[in-house]
Amino acid sequence: MSRLDEHAVIERLTRRLSIGRSGLWSVGDDGALLAAQDRLVVTDAMVQGRHFDLRWSSWSDVGFKLLARNVSDIFAMGGRPTAMLLTLALPSDLSAAELDAFAEGLEAASARWCNPVLIGGDTTSVEGPAVLALTLFGKPGPRLLARSGGRAGDRLWVDGPLGLAAAGLALLESGEPHRSEVAVTAHRRPSPKPLLPGALRAAHAGIDISDGLLLDASRLARASGCGLVVSDQLPGREQLLHLAADSETLTAWQLAGGDDYVRLVAAPASPGRGWSQVGRLTANPGCFVEREDGTLLPVAPAGYLHRFGQP
Repeated sequence: MSRLDEHAVIERLTRRLSIGRSGLWSVGDDGALLAAQDRLVVTDAMVQGRHFDLRWSSWSDVGFKLLARNVSDIFAMGGRPTAMLLTLALPSDLSAAELDAFAEGLEAASARWCNPVLIGGDTTSVEGPAVLALTLFGKPGPRLLARSGGRAGDRLWVDGPLGLAAAGLALLESGEPHRSEVAVTAHRRPSPKPLLPGALRAAHAGIDISDGLLLDASRLARASGCGLVVSDQLPGREQLLHLAADSETLTAWQLAGGDDYVRLVAAPASPGRGWSQVGRLTANPGCFVEREDGTLLPVAPAGYLHRFGQP
């Protein structure tokens, strides 16, 4: 098998992706010059074995998801993606076909979400697992939506189902992906949606749900100086009933599963069609789950957190 050098890697990536921007320095120069409108910046990384597993995701899926994760953050703040920097530490035995599949996934995601152009980055080879980092620039919408604007009494709303990606991962790990193509696709290729102008005007605060509803909602509540109540009757529950072994598994998928990449906003009333209420912000501190009978159960804001150091 012929080896790929970094020039070949860059050439195969840029062959598929939109390169540069009119009048701006870009790929091929030592730096890129951005327009003043590109005022939103987010960065997300994916590590092989931590964020993706090639036993049940293809390199095309990985490329798609790498961009989707960043797009989700830009959308949650009310922006639109415009340009990207790509930094890749790729296994030294990566084949040309695998690299092309990765680029194809990036290309498919780019075409779906505003065609952000590639303006540069870096490539290197590693003997261990791949580390993929993407920095995405965006143009703000009519206003920027931060986590810190929520107010006690605001309702919490999401623009999609919760727990599908966690269920999809569980099905892949158990060797049963045939049980739900929808759930498996939610894990492999998330589909974040932009905030429409009406929702952006209605919302006081926003965040994307990537690490689990409880954890990300608690981040918004804490930044807003509020407490939090989350319902245990959540959108997507009916889709998941036949997939979960028991109610505890179903609840865990929906409250703490992560990888949903839906928008969560705090607003006094519905932000529009397609939004579901999932809780509320309170003046009193603490994090609670509200059961169907109205009982409030104090909980820790569970979700996915990276751990460092010794226990």
